This record gives sequence, structure tokens and C-alpha cells, in this order.
Amino acid sequence: MLAEVKSIKFKEVHNITRNHDQFIDQLRLKIKFQKVGLHLGRAQKYFGNEKKIPEKDALFSVYCEIKECAISDADLKTAKLQDYTTGNNLTLAGVEQRLMQLGWKG
Repeated sequence: MLAEVKSIKFKEVHNITRNHDQFIDQLRLKIKFQKVGLHLGRAQKYFGNEKKIPEKDALFSVYCEIKECAISDADLKTAKLQDYTTGNNLTLAGVEQRLMQLGWKG
């Protein structure tokens, strides 16, 4: 009987700890990608506009955030950020390609 009680308590504590760890990981991910998401939304707002400069500026901010925070393509996939031009997962190469289309020299 005592062994059953101990095993139940251990399972409950294990589940609580695992849920806590998952919650902390989700918060860290949201914080890490918050600026990228904001700049990406701003770039999307100007997509298709006659003036390319606002979109290019916002997209360059996305590029800088990705580089400064050392965010990988795998991280971007985990964050489920989408490329607003294609609807696919956002990648650094995709950001660079769109910047070049907008006249960025790299």
C-alpha cells in the first residue's frame, strides 16, 4: 500500500515538473521570437505596396534580429513563423532572398 502511494505521488510530481518545464520553454520561445514576429508583421503590412522601402526596412529588422539572437532555421520552424510571401516556414535564406528582391545588396 505504501509503495503504491509513493509511486502515485512521484508520478504527480513528475507530471507537474514536466508541465512546468514545458511552460518555461514556451515562454522563452515567445520572448525570443517576439521582436522577430513584430517586425515580420510590419513587413507583411507593407507587402504589395508600391513603396518597397518600408517593407525592406522591416524585413531587414527581421534579418538583424535573427542574426543577433543566433536564431537557426530549426528555431524558426519551432516558433511556427511563416513567410508572408509564400506561406511556408520562415527561413533565413527566404528573408535574404526577399531582401534581394527588394534591392538589398547584402
